[in-house]
Amino acid sequence: MRDQLRQLAHGNLNSGTRALSIVEFKDNNSVLPERVTFKQVRLLALGTRGKVAGAKGKGKSKPKGVGKGKVASAGKGKELQDAQSVYFGDDDGNVVCTMVYGVEVNNAPSKDSLGSLVDVTELRVRPGQRDMLIWTPETKVTIQLEPVHTSVGKTYPYETHAGTHDFASWSSVKDVNLGDHVSVALKVLTVEEKYTWERAEPYLELTGRDYEYNDWVLRLWSCVEGDVLANRTYMFRGLKVTAERVWDDTKWQYVPGPSDGERKVEFGSRSAFEEASWLNIGYS
Repeated sequence: MRDQLRQLAHGNLNSGTRALSIVEFKDNNSVLPERVTFKQVRLLALGTRGKVAGAKGKGKSKPKGVGKGKVASAGKGKELQDAQSVYFGDDDGNVVCTMVYGVEVNNAPSKDSLGSLVDVTELRVRPGQRDMLIWTPETKVTIQLEPVHTSVGKTYPYETHAGTHDFASWSSVKDVNLGDHVSVALKVLTVEEKYTWERAEPYLELTGRDYEYNDWVLRLWSCVEGDVLANRTYMFRGLKVTAERVWDDTKWQYVPGPSDGERKVEFGSRSAFEEASWLNIGYS
């Protein structure tokens, strides 16, 4: 009885660390350990480091060394912390998102490691969440030796799951739940650097075309000119599915749009992208 209560308190988790495949991690019928290790997975993509709201209650007292200046806040009882997404995949095209928060972002792999075969240890499970894992202070990415280094995409089976969350098109986005995250391969048609109105921070606005020849518009926050190039194909991962919003000239901000169920996708803290120009997508 005590063990059953413990599992309920931890969201159906078992204590300890266990090596799993990505498929086993995503299996809704299995009981997960508190921490997960992946063996022989491919480092696919790194998100842009940004800021997200930290845990509630942090920062209520003034940190040592902080003067009278205002501490950056993300709402009542919260402060901003660093965040970065790191994506891994297996040889069958299954993909998992991991998130690095706080000081752990300094342990995230570099772009030079993209495409490497790696082991990833001590990732923390979030109860009830089968599409994301959290880095811990003990998380380590170890590169495995291969005869030849693999560039991301050249051998990775992107199209294995066409029509699912890991390889979505506009028609499949319309069928997923609001708040879900999807990955989309797009041939970039145009890309333009713009700046936010309030803080003049750079971002990219692009148009692209998916494998069903549907046109998309994406705003890549915290990205700058040269990060994404026109006439190339990219896999955009971790795009959040939301309700459509429209620009209000009076309020100078985006507000909820027509209540006709129209969807859109947003580039956020979980988002990342990698070039995949060898995919025959979006050409007319």
